Amino acid sequence: MMAVPHVALAFGIIFVLMPSGLLARLVAIFAGWSFPPDWQMVQDPYGISLVLLLVIKETPFLIVMMAASVVQLPVAETLRLGGTLGYQSGVIWLKLIGPQLYPMIRLPVYTVLAFSVSVVDIALVIGPANPPTFAVQILQWIYDPDLSKSLLAASGSVLLLLLVVSVIGGFYLMERGMGKLLRNWLINGHRGRFSGLWLLFSRKAWQSLLMLFLAGGSALFIWSFVWRWRFPSIWPDWSLRSWERAWDGMREPIVNSLLIGLTATLAANIIAVILLELNDLKQQKSQSSGQWLSLLTRGAMYIPLLLPQMTFLFGVQLLLLQWGAEGHWLTVTGLHLLFVLPYCFLSLSGPWQHYDQRHSLQGLLLSGSWLKTFVQVKLGVLWRPVMASLALGFAVSIAQYLPTLFASAGRVETVTTEAVSLVSGGNRRLIGVYGLVQMFLPFIV
Repeated sequence: MMAVPHVALAFGIIFVLMPSGLLARLVAIFAGWSFPPDWQMVQDPYGISLVLLLVIKETPFLIVMMAASVVQLPVAETLRLGGTLGYQSGVIWLKLIGPQLYPMIRLPVYTVLAFSVSVVDIALVIGPANPPTFAVQILQWIYDPDLSKSLLAASGSVLLLLLVVSVIGGFYLMERGMGKLLRNWLINGHRGRFSGLWLLFSRKAWQSLLMLFLAGGSALFIWSFVWRWRFPSIWPDWSLRSWERAWDGMREPIVNSLLIGLTATLAANIIAVILLELNDLKQQKSQSSGQWLSLLTRGAMYIPLLLPQMTFLFGVQLLLLQWGAEGHWLTVTGLHLLFVLPYCFLSLSGPWQHYDQRHSLQGLLLSGSWLKTFVQVKLGVLWRPVMASLALGFAVSIAQYLPTLFASAGRVETVTTEAVSLVSGGNRRLIGVYGLVQMFLPFIV
């Protein structure tokens, strides 16, 4: 679910929730509808469909961050101890493990907050249209023919940064307030009479998100092969015409996406491994200074994730214009690297921390070469996390819309930029083709 680009999933959710989508067709079988219902479940003024998409995409990210952090806690012992005291398992997680786990995932939670407030690409596809979200409004000011709107866009980008800071600050204050309110509940001794119901609800909610995710992918696949699909028919008329029509124009975006994504991902993993090795060497020499360096590096990696893209990419675009560096695939790759590196570093930091240094010590004793030991022993042990980091990095790169748009000056086309540009045309068949290709590229890698 993390590997699927946001834009591809947004197209899939549109094909499920729109008035003539899969959901309406399934309901029409039992309700006897002859025409699509008059509902606005996509690009609705309240942004409900955008919120739903963000929940589907960001929930797996937070689960992965929790899974990476929870290994540092004595979970089995806590569950055993809580069970002997009569606590149900759900209450043990909420009362005993949760307060220890949340501080470890605070930065990922703030990352999700910042992304949700400042996201542009999926807000263009599935968000409110009139008026749009503030980040989309800034993008419209940037590309407005009236040059005076550029000053408005610059002010808006600074205001967007202040808005994100305010949201994160407000959320932090809410954490502090909730901590005081929940303190009595944490120590009141209630063992959890309705714990089973909450676990059941959580499980069903997760299964519902998964079903909607699968339905979106299925809808993309179906629409890419549709020739005609009358409502309320469940089965369309199939055709390969959409693929034949789109293929000639897709070759260059696919090649660019692969070239930029693979280059940025390889560079990001090399840099991440070097930084992690330097942290390890520093920790071996001095425990306290090594820990401070590790925390500082980890905190710095979150900066590109916490800052709204629109805020600093607008400034980067102005610099590229002054230097005459825009419109080259290397420039686009460099901007992609800025966002791919944090994910690669954070995905590798856990395995690097849990690596048993005695393997490397034995390798040094046998070979006497740090380079041989690193390549043959350490990378051999950590090969799977490195490959997983490569796959994750490419998935992040393939989904980048604003960095590509600002750095390419419209001369470097990728699958993502082409897919978003199809929204204004409304051709569902071509959208299905581009969305499916964008979804498959990360899975192939």
